[in-house]
Amino acid sequence: MSQIIHQLHLGLGQFFRGHQAVYTQNSRETWNIAAVSMRTDTSVRQMRAQENIYHVLSRDKNGSQIQKIDCVKESLFLGEDYQRIVEILCSEDLEIVSFTITEKGYCFDFSQKKLVSNHPEIRSDLEQSEKKTAIGLIALAIEKRFNSHKKPFTLLSCDNVSFNGDVLKSALSEYLESSSSPALEWFKREIQCPNTMVDRIIPKTSKEEKTEALKNYEFDPLVILTESFSQWCIEDKFSSLKPEWPGVQWVDDIEPFEHLKLRTLNGSHTYLTYLGRLKNYNTVDQAIADEEIRADIKDLYMKEVFPTLKSIDKDFFINYKNQLIERFENPSLKHQLEQIAMDGSQKIPQRWLPVRAENPDTPIIQKGFCHWALFLYRKLKCGEKIYDPIADQLSLTESPRDFLKQLTQVIPETELQNEYFLKVYDERCERFL
Repeated sequence: MSQIIHQLHLGLGQFFRGHQAVYTQNSRETWNIAAVSMRTDTSVRQMRAQENIYHVLSRDKNGSQIQKIDCVKESLFLGEDYQRIVEILCSEDLEIVSFTITEKGYCFDFSQKKLVSNHPEIRSDLEQSEKKTAIGLIALAIEKRFNSHKKPFTLLSCDNVSFNGDVLKSALSEYLESSSSPALEWFKREIQCPNTMVDRIIPKTSKEEKTEALKNYEFDPLVILTESFSQWCIEDKFSSLKPEWPGVQWVDDIEPFEHLKLRTLNGSHTYLTYLGRLKNYNTVDQAIADEEIRADIKDLYMKEVFPTLKSIDKDFFINYKNQLIERFENPSLKHQLEQIAMDGSQKIPQRWLPVRAENPDTPIIQKGFCHWALFLYRKLKCGEKIYDPIADQLSLTESPRDFLKQLTQVIPETELQNEYFLKVYDERCERFL
């Protein structure tokens, strides 16, 4: 017999299992989760083989700590367990639907701030009864709950997306409007989509790395290797029962927390990744040990990002950025730069463009644009696969300068006329190509 499910989570990946699930595990109340893999059944089969039980091993300079996680009661695959997923979504017991589906999963144009209505899977969802996207699936659940007079649930995005709850609300509103849904006004009025900020570094790890990390523990092929640091800020506006998640910061306004994290941690992660790969480093701790990269990161923090964080105290910020550098130096994480480098076209608009817009004196970010472009150009030149939604739109050009014209949906066209930017780009071409 199935257990009562209080939360359905879309995105059965490492970040959910090493972050949100840990907060639930630490709660004193019973709060059962069903987790859905949207694209493949691999993680579902692995979780079921272990009765949905796994471990999280956190490590830093002070040592390690292992924790058993058993709050995930069902692991489901959208392609095989569709009816069970819809059943849970329509249940009166369900309080929250949460998301870690990455930027791509929202089918959202972040520059235009609207749903990509001509996205093939969105078009398919609008026409077919069985949904393939998170947006289509949740829109269906909203309609079913509205039609059956069920209580509203809360929709909780946990992705590294600026104002992620607002993005989710906007995408769903546009989808429901496109389908002429009678549930649209009920959704807008009754269902809350709080903005959140999540922070924990959880790198992809190999079996060999897991074996080495667990040499003093019983081996678990699903173990999550992470750092000790963890943060979760959530706007305190729920349309359903709010769980007791120890350690969560319930806030009135997510903006200062989100800007601090996206522009500082994520922005510097992105910067050191592309320059680090151009310099042939493989991991974050290797890259941050490089004197040039370290100096650039410090300038990025203090001269470019901090002036845009109007509500953040300087002493607090200095302590925060020092803690970030210490986290980057953690050698036990072995956080692969190629993992962070994925989907740059989706990440850069969230992390660099707002800083560039608010602070025109940002030479480090301008160098970052150059490094990202050359990272892609070098991939094409070497015949290596590019993991990015715009990969199919990219082609190798004889001149690296001509290649920049293919990236104007991310790099503002004004940069292509900027003397400093072009000078740096030409210099970096000579250096790295």
